[in-house]
Amino acid sequence: MTHAACVTAGILFFPFLTAVAAHSQPNVIDIKKHPCPAGIEFVAAHAQTYPDDWTIVVVCDRSQFESYEKSWEIRTNLGAFTVLNAKRTILFFDLSATGVKRQDSTLFLIAHELRHIRCMCDLGEGRGRQ
Repeated sequence: MTHAACVTAGILFFPFLTAVAAHSQPNVIDIKKHPCPAGIEFVAAHAQTYPDDWTIVVVCDRSQFESYEKSWEIRTNLGAFTVLNAKRTILFFDLSATGVKRQDSTLFLIAHELRHIRCMCDLGEGRGRQ
């Protein structure tokens, strides 16, 4: 694979995901192997403006997030990335951060990735989002 947005690479993770979706909202999920109920609750409450057919994968484990980066051939320092043609955002919910710092960084990531979705572009970041 030479491009960052390879849909087939992501299919490997589908059986390991649990869904926590509300009607008229994006599908917000975590990974059964590394559940993240605090992240699911926070992201679901603040990602209501995402498209209904979008999936947000909330990851609380740094090594698991890095595994997602590797599988999608993306390297980011932000803690989130979006694969447009898969309609999927992977978001790291940092449990090591506390209180306002965690909330602010997560809200920033949610808003930043939504900008990618709305423009269907990489916002000049050059990460090959497709």
